[in-house]
Amino acid sequence: MSKELTMYILDVGPGMWKDGDLGKSSYLSKASEILELMLHPKLCHPKKSEEVAFVVFGSDETDNILAFNDEYQHVSVLREPKNVDLELLLMMTSQLAKGNAEADALDAIIVGIDMMQQHCNQRRYTKRMVLLTSAESPINFADAEDVSNQLIQDGIDLYVVGAGFDLEQKSKTKSLNERFLRTLVSRVSGKLFTMPEALEILSEFQTKTVRPTASFRGHLYLGDPSVYPDTAMEIPVVGYTRTTPLAIPSAKKWSTLAEVAANDQGKTHEVSVGRTHQMVDQGSEVAYQDLEKAYFYGRTLVPLKKADEEMLALPAQKGLFILGFFEAREFRREWEASNVMTFAAAPKNPHASVGLSALIHAMYEKDAYALVRYCRTENGIVKLGVLKPHIKAEYECLYYVKVPFAEDIKRVTFPSLESLGKKSYPSQEMLSRTQAFIESMSLMDAGINDEGKPKEAFRPKEMYNPVYQRLFQCVRSRAVNQEAPLPELNPAVLKQFEIPDLLRERSQEAAEGLRKVFKVQKVEPTKRWKPEEAPPAPTTTVDEILEKDDFPDEVLEKDDFPDEVLEKDDFPDEVLEKDDFPDEVLENEDFPDEEPEKDDFPDEVLEKEDFPDEMVEKDDFLFV
Repeated sequence: MSKELTMYILDVGPGMWKDGDLGKSSYLSKASEILELMLHPKLCHPKKSEEVAFVVFGSDETDNILAFNDEYQHVSVLREPKNVDLELLLMMTSQLAKGNAEADALDAIIVGIDMMQQHCNQRRYTKRMVLLTSAESPINFADAEDVSNQLIQDGIDLYVVGAGFDLEQKSKTKSLNERFLRTLVSRVSGKLFTMPEALEILSEFQTKTVRPTASFRGHLYLGDPSVYPDTAMEIPVVGYTRTTPLAIPSAKKWSTLAEVAANDQGKTHEVSVGRTHQMVDQGSEVAYQDLEKAYFYGRTLVPLKKADEEMLALPAQKGLFILGFFEAREFRREWEASNVMTFAAAPKNPHASVGLSALIHAMYEKDAYALVRYCRTENGIVKLGVLKPHIKAEYECLYYVKVPFAEDIKRVTFPSLESLGKKSYPSQEMLSRTQAFIESMSLMDAGINDEGKPKEAFRPKEMYNPVYQRLFQCVRSRAVNQEAPLPELNPAVLKQFEIPDLLRERSQEAAEGLRKVFKVQKVEPTKRWKPEEAPPAPTTTVDEILEKDDFPDEVLEKDDFPDEVLEKDDFPDEVLEKDDFPDEVLENEDFPDEEPEKDDFPDEVLEKEDFPDEMVEKDDFLFV
C-alpha cells in the first residue's frame, strides 16, 4: 500500500497581512483557517500512511538545507515529513509568526521538491503540494521550466490557493505572478483556487475516505465442479463492502489524576484496563486459559470444551454458490438483513470479466435474482444471500445482501381492518386526496442544483451524519483552545433535516384538501389541576432566638405583662371555674373547686388508700 505525503507551503510575507477581500480578516488568518480545515479530516481519522510537511516563505529567518551563497533566502522548514498531530495544527494556526521579508514562491517550491525527494527516496508515494500565497513578492522565472518538468517527473500534484486573485484591481507584480501560477498548475495537471472558493469547498461536510480493499477473493460457482466438471461454471470474483454504518469513535479513558501529579514529565493520561476472573464461592482467581465456555440449557449451564467447539464447526467450502434463481418481484424488502457488498470480476482476468458480464446481463434481462450460499473463509460461517444485477455505463457488478434464516424472522400479526366496520373504511375521495398529497411531497424534483434547476432532494450521498459532524466540530474547537466554549451547532447540519421550501409551498394545497376531507381539528390538551405550593415558613436561627435584644420589648418587660397573668389569684374565673369544664372531665368531683395552696395537696391525692376505687381498679382503665 502506497503512502501519501502532502507538502504545505505558506506565504507569511507582508503581502499576507493586509486586509483581504474576506472582510476585516487578513489573508494570513484566512490561510490559517484553510490549513486547519485541510488538517481536520486527517486528525479525525489519522493514518500511518499519511504524512505532512510544512514550509513557510517570507519569514525573517532562513532555515533550509539549500540556503547557501545567498540563495533560497527567507524560506524556513517548520516541519519535516511525519504523521499529522495536534502540534502541527497549533503551529499552523495560533503559533504562526508573521514575516517581514519578501521571498520567491518558486524558491519555496524547489525546497519542497527537494524535501520530498530526500524523504521518499524512490519509495512509492502519492505526493501533493499545496501553495497558499498572495503572489505580491517578485518571482524569478529563470528556473520555471525546470521546476515544472521536475514536478511532472516526480509525480507531484500542485494545488495553489491565491489570496486576492479574484480582485479586479491588482498590482503589476501580482497579475504577472498569477498568470505564471495558472500556467504552472495547468502544465502539471494541478488546480488553482481563490480563497473564497477554497473556503467554500472545505467548509462543506466531509466524509471519511476509505481505500477500497477487497473483503473477499474467491470464486462464484454455478453448479458443483466436483460433481459436474464439464457443465459447472466457476468465475473468479472479488468482493468489496459497499455500504456499512459509520462507527462513531468511542471516547477513551482519560486520567484526571495526572493533572495534579507533582511530576510533569511522562504524563500521558492513559488508563490501562485489567480484568480478572474469580470463583464465586471460593473467591480464588482463575487464569484466562483455564476458562471454558458454557451454555444455558434451561437453567442449567452445560460446559463445552475447546475440543467440542472445534467439532461444532460445520465443514464449508469458501466461495459463492448459486442455489437457484427467482423473479425479482418476489423478493421482499424486509428480507434484507445486512450491509451491501459489491462483487466484480477478478482484476486482470479477461475470462472472468466475460463470464461474469454474461451472467449479469442474463439476470438483468430476465429481471431475476440469484439465491446464493456465501462462505467468506474455509470452514467459516455459512450465510444465505441474494445477488442483484447492477449495470451502469462505467461498470457492471452484482450486489450482495444477506437474507435471514427462519429463526431470524420475527412474525408479527395485526388485527384486520374488517373488525373496525365499514364506517371506518376510507372513501374514494379520501384515497384520491391522500394520493395527491403524496405526489406533492415527491423528493425527485424538490431540490435545486447550482444552475437553479430542480434536482432530487435528500440523496444519501448528500446526507451527513449530524452526530459525527457535531462531535468532531467540538473536538476540533477544544483541541485548538481548551478554555474556549464549544461552537454553535452548524446550521447546515439542521437544514438537511428540514422540509425544503419548494416542497412545503407546493404541498400546502394538497394538505388543506386532506385536512378538509378527514375533518382534522386541533385538540387542545386538557389542563390538569396542579395544587399550589404553600409559601415556605419563615426560618429563624438559634442566635435569633437566644438574643435578648431581638425579642419584642412587650414580651421581655415584666411590667408589660397583664396583671391578670402575673398575679396568682387573678386568673379569670372562667378559666378555673369547675362549671366550664365538660361534665365528663369533672365527674365524681375529682377536681377541687379552688386552686390548691403551695403545700396543700389533699391527703386523698397522696395517700394510696384514699384513691377512689374506680381509679385504682385495673378493669377500669381504658386501653386504646
